[in-house]
Amino acid sequence: MKNWWMALKRQRGMIRTKLIVSFLVILIIPASIIGYLAYETAKSEVRNKITTGTKSSLTLVQSNTSQFIDRSMMNLNTLTDVINRYSLESDDATVSEFMEYFVSSNDEITEVTIGLEDGTFLGTPTNEEGLFNPREEEWYTSAMETDGVAISNVVKSMETDEWVIRLSQPLSNQQGVVQLSMSLAPLAEAVQTTRLGDTGTMAILDRAGNIVTGTGFIFEAGEIKQGDNFAIASGDANQEEVSVTEIDLTMMTELYEIVEPMTGWTVTGLVAVSDYNEAAAPILHTVLIVLGIFIILGGILLIFTLRSIFIPLKKLRKSTRNVRDGNLNEQVDIKRKGEIGLVAEDFNEMTSSIRTIVGELKQASNLLTGSSESIKVSTEETTKAIEDVVTTIQETAETAASGAEASEETAEAIDSMANGVKSITDFVDMMKETVNKTDRDVDKGNETIKNVTAQMDKILEAVQESSDMIVELSNLSNEAIKMNSAIGDISQQTNLLSLNASIEAARSGEHGRGFAVVANEILKLSDQSKEVAEGIDSTIMKMIHIVEKTTETMRGNVHNQLNQGLRISEEAAEAFVNIEDSTKQIVQQIQGITGVTDYISERTKQVTQNIAALEKVTRMSADSAHTTSASAEEQMAAMQEVSAASEQLAEMASNLEELVKRFKL
Repeated sequence: MKNWWMALKRQRGMIRTKLIVSFLVILIIPASIIGYLAYETAKSEVRNKITTGTKSSLTLVQSNTSQFIDRSMMNLNTLTDVINRYSLESDDATVSEFMEYFVSSNDEITEVTIGLEDGTFLGTPTNEEGLFNPREEEWYTSAMETDGVAISNVVKSMETDEWVIRLSQPLSNQQGVVQLSMSLAPLAEAVQTTRLGDTGTMAILDRAGNIVTGTGFIFEAGEIKQGDNFAIASGDANQEEVSVTEIDLTMMTELYEIVEPMTGWTVTGLVAVSDYNEAAAPILHTVLIVLGIFIILGGILLIFTLRSIFIPLKKLRKSTRNVRDGNLNEQVDIKRKGEIGLVAEDFNEMTSSIRTIVGELKQASNLLTGSSESIKVSTEETTKAIEDVVTTIQETAETAASGAEASEETAEAIDSMANGVKSITDFVDMMKETVNKTDRDVDKGNETIKNVTAQMDKILEAVQESSDMIVELSNLSNEAIKMNSAIGDISQQTNLLSLNASIEAARSGEHGRGFAVVANEILKLSDQSKEVAEGIDSTIMKMIHIVEKTTETMRGNVHNQLNQGLRISEEAAEAFVNIEDSTKQIVQQIQGITGVTDYISERTKQVTQNIAALEKVTRMSADSAHTTSASAEEQMAAMQEVSAASEQLAEMASNLEELVKRFKL
């Protein structure tokens, strides 16, 4: 579990993960928001269309109802005017014939009745059983009370067994009331031609809340029928415009109402809120399909983009590790043109430059090793020569002591001393030559150290050039930022086109009032996409920071190796300085030996010329021999120091050579 969590945290910190998340944010969030807003806008437009259509339908039904009532009132006025011309007492037969003719000539009229104030009537129904008294009928009392045209609520005709309305009007002499029963069939036919969608319902309610006529889903399902009481009016209806109220029946429903002014009837419409969602469902499906296609295409583009970036970076990282491990023959094989291709070319040139410099450093190291060996050999030869000088001086001292004890051996001792002086002179000449050679080797070694230091400086310059190249990579990565910005623009344009196509397909015949809202929302989303693109720019800058950090790590390793080489070169230079100091001491000692030998030579000549002073000369020779012996011992000690310095120099050269061998040329 812990390993899984660590792997997850490592993946979260990788540039690849951040780029994937950024691309997905750019693809999914704006597209989802645009799709959602497009769907909501389209649904709002559909709702507005349905609302507008419903209001238009109710207004049309109100107009048809008004025309129906107006036509009925005209028939009633015509009938009343004719009847007012006759006397009902003397011309009742003529009036009855006219009433029958009037009913037969108008299909909308089912019956005509004239009720008189004495309780008699003309027309239908008959009064054979005395059960019909017109003065007790509502149409009679309403007409007399209003002194005008009275319109009844919906009633069922006893004669025709159909639902009718009754219009009544008093006669001019106020002696009776004319009543006209109008069939609702023509009005019902006009209403049924008007539909409120698949599940909407429309009904005309009289003043008591009874259904005059209606059409729609509830009527077709048999839930209500003509004549039923359907009191759902909100009380907010008026004659001027359609009012809309949301009510909760078995589902959330919008109630549309408008009042017919002449009758006071309410034209109502019921539309389920779910109808809006169902009407907008095809738009939602289209938006989801377009969104899915866009996300798939964006994902494919994302995969190719990531592969084009990270496959070359993986090769570059592998080659960098190989160079870090010392393989200077490593080359990055990236043939693709672009910023990463330029970095690969710079990397190859950098490794070639480092390989050349390290090769020259290796040659300098070999030369330094050879010089150290030569110094060591010269030092050994000088030490051997000094040992011979010490031996000769000791023999000279012994000879001088013997000359002091026995004068008869003076001549032989002088000859031996002369030979010793000659040997000293030869050894001194040899020592001078050896010291001169050592001095030349020291100069050559110093020159070699200077060359090594110069080579180290070249390596440092090459590393600095590599760092500059990586910085150039960071600068060129700005082009990748522009590419991301272009992708964001393409995404916005594609979404805009798909959105417009969806809305245009969904709202056939729309007048375009939704375009302004959609355009405004897309403008806001464009700004949000821009901010997300800037987030991608920030992620790419972090990628550049990691590349620079990797380069600095590689450069740090090279710096460490070069600094170690410089330190060894400095130690070698210090050793050469010690050798130079020791050589100067040897020269000084040799000069002392030369002076002593000259002095011995002069004294030997004096002994030869003056045998009488032999004892004195031999004593002086003995003293000089002791002095020479002490000087020779000091010279031997100095040469031992030179030998130690030479061994130290050889060891440093060997270390430098091992350091160079770490790089594979």
